[in-house]
Amino acid sequence: MFWAATSFNSKLGNWNVSNVKSMERMFADAHNFNQDISGWNVENVQSMYGMFGGAKSFDQDISSWKLFDNVYYQDFTNRDSALNHDHLPPKFKTPSNRSR
Repeated sequence: MFWAATSFNSKLGNWNVSNVKSMERMFADAHNFNQDISGWNVENVQSMYGMFGGAKSFDQDISSWKLFDNVYYQDFTNRDSALNHDHLPPKFKTPSNRSR
């Protein structure tokens, strides 16, 4: 959705994403995005593949997100992602997802 939108940094915290199934690469390479989306209901999202890969500025705390049991999250963060490991949802706190 905002993939490679390098200047994008609008507020999205009030978006209703409760019916979204895929957030694949949603903010990949959105270099300037760093808004609070911690209140999003992501319980129905089945894929978060590469969601924040290359998101150089994003470092909001999303550790409170409740996730779909079998959510696919390979490369959730990668490359130049700024997301601090402590801000990840508990399910994603694995060595392969460490961004710093």
